Amino acid sequence: MWEFGNTKALVNARKPAPGVGYAITRLRFTPQGNKFAASDSRGRLFMWQGIHSNRKTAFNHFNCHTKSTSDFAFVASSSLLAAAGDSQENKNVSLFDTLLGDGRSSVVREYVCHEAGASAIAYSPNKQCIISGGKKGEICIPTSPV
Repeated sequence: MWEFGNTKALVNARKPAPGVGYAITRLRFTPQGNKFAASDSRGRLFMWQGIHSNRKTAFNHFNCHTKSTSDFAFVASSSLLAAAGDSQENKNVSLFDTLLGDGRSSVVREYVCHEAGASAIAYSPNKQCIISGGKKGEICIPTSPV
């Protein structure tokens, strides 16, 4: 991570060893800017503290989807994450509570929204809902509230 106008990297974050070699599919900062996360082509999501942390490895990780995670969004207070991807069970939109721990134990809700998997996701703070886009061009807004 670099700061504009600075030639030296501020942070060189890295995933834990089992994640080596899988492509990063999305990077995002929390709305507050104090944390950032990355999803990968293996279906996982990793979170790091912000640029002022000395820790280079992720402090939290989630197994979002069994095939791949293509996108994610921070929801509301940033303790919730919505992830879009592709799973064997066709559950391609997932909500995670980062305060419940890591792995699959933090899954709050999963949705079957897209036949071929989800490729994009966004959160609307005004409507307090998530919206996902599928690999075949369809749009889904889950009916249950976030």
